[in-house]
Amino acid sequence: MNLFTFTIGVVLGLIIFEIFSGEKEGRIGLFILLLKTKHHSYHLHHWMISLIILLLLIITNWKNYFVYGFLIGSIIQGLKYHDFYKILVKQKRKKRVKKTLKKY
Repeated sequence: MNLFTFTIGVVLGLIIFEIFSGEKEGRIGLFILLLKTKHHSYHLHHWMISLIILLLLIITNWKNYFVYGFLIGSIIQGLKYHDFYKILVKQKRKKRVKKTLKKY
């Protein structure tokens, strides 16, 4: 029964994150966490967040095979993009110049 529950979680994780994530690399989907600083933006991909949550659940010994499967499905879906490893996103110079000019 645990294998069945786990498999349903994986399939649903894949489907849901496929529907609500960006269509291809560089496109923004529903699940996005962007941390901005003065000159850079840091994109925490949904697969990274799912991995952190999964590791925390395993460390705390919280067992729910459906949730494990769902998180693993979202991780698999996120790793299919070619830019899955890109975290640092430089802001375009024009935007920085415009922000600076608005101050004056």
